Amino acid sequence: MHYFLNLLKIPIFVSPMLTYINIHTHRPTGRGIELRTAGIHPWEADSQDVEAFAARFADKGGSAGTGVAGGATAGTGHAGEGVVRDEAAGTGHVGEGVVRDETAGTERVGDGAAEVQAIGETGLDFACPIPREAQFAALRAQLALARRTGRPVVLHCVRAFEPLMRELDACQPRAVIFHGFIGSPEQARQALRRGYYLSFGERAFASPKTLRALHEMPLGQLFFETDDAEVSIEEIYARAAEALGRPVEELQRATLENYKRLFETQNG
Repeated sequence: MHYFLNLLKIPIFVSPMLTYINIHTHRPTGRGIELRTAGIHPWEADSQDVEAFAARFADKGGSAGTGVAGGATAGTGHAGEGVVRDEAAGTGHVGEGVVRDETAGTERVGDGAAEVQAIGETGLDFACPIPREAQFAALRAQLALARRTGRPVVLHCVRAFEPLMRELDACQPRAVIFHGFIGSPEQARQALRRGYYLSFGERAFASPKTLRALHEMPLGQLFFETDDAEVSIEEIYARAAEALGRPVEELQRATLENYKRLFETQNG
């Protein structure tokens, strides 16, 4: 059984040097701070066992755990905020609940639920062939799980903005991030009025309407991501800074503060 599980790679020293927050749910890049998520994508809503997925979070203390911090070279860990991975060792998540150090060949087996910071990506995709009833069922179960465990939710939305907003109104999680946002300024305003966050990736720069939405974004609700593109997170920030006429460092500071607000204090 396969679920999306994206594990974090964090530079050991975040301060005083500014880092890059990357709100994606795909393959880890090993650069900057990458969100750890688990969820059933709309494209797999008809082939995944949502109840089994949600059961992984049962009796885990309700909210997201603090994660595991690994040594820079040794690959050992202790309890702490987030998960620090050795970029040279190429650590990552292999299969369900197995964290493997590819260099050392060691594994730590578990369900991984305590390390998950956000549920997702889930959502609705009306351009894909998956039956809509299956998408709605998977989305509703994951929104309920996010609400119950106190985790933010990361959303995928294609040609389904209004239905997705109605589902969010019916079951409101603690926080919402629209991943890979490529909507219009009007859609962005609707989401922002509800306190949601928008994350922009490479495709945003090819969409005039999305660029207009980006220009209207308050820094306190803004994120960036690589999604599944080959482009680096540094380039995404550089292109956004150029489009907005702001220093890259200002965007780094804003997204880092947003990340801390949502994830580093979620158990506090």
